Amino acid sequence: MTATEAPPLELDEIQGIVLRSRPSPYVGTYILLRVDDPGSGRELMGRLAGLVDSAANWWQPPLPALLNVAVTYRGLEALQVPPASLSSFPEEFRQGMAARAGLLGDTGESAPAHWEPPFGTGQVHLVLSLVAADQESLAVVLERARQARVQLPGVQVVYRQELYLWSGSQALCDSRKNPEDTRRHMLEGWVKVYQP
Repeated sequence: MTATEAPPLELDEIQGIVLRSRPSPYVGTYILLRVDDPGSGRELMGRLAGLVDSAANWWQPPLPALLNVAVTYRGLEALQVPPASLSSFPEEFRQGMAARAGLLGDTGESAPAHWEPPFGTGQVHLVLSLVAADQESLAVVLERARQARVQLPGVQVVYRQELYLWSGSQALCDSRKNPEDTRRHMLEGWVKVYQP
């Protein structure tokens, strides 16, 4: 290989989210996890590997919803990644967002002291992102993610955020008339599906 040639990409080792856009409209959830036991954390990562969308088949995902996993630097530490590997990451990633808040403009009311826990606490180690075109498809993959965590008491859910994008202004207008009914409809069943 010459200096101008790039090594070939191993698409099956790259998450499909880098090539795939979200459906529109969509529903989804972010689930933030803390790893208390490195063995449990590594076991979970192994179980999730088969559920995460790969860039190798980005045009034809195998599951009805997109599942992606992010790992924070504190998460890598909690998983006991070797120190030589940890030191290979950029300083900005190793510091984390709370430590860099001033440089990022998170000051005053946006400073880490005002962040909702667990943000800025070092307690977020893994982030699961699940997105689907509809609630039924999301529930299928959410249940698979929940099953991946079964029998792993060393991995705790520390936060969960539901997300959605409606199509058209009619849904937005309806939500303004009765936001509680709209929220209840959008979230119905999700809490039941993924109990920590």
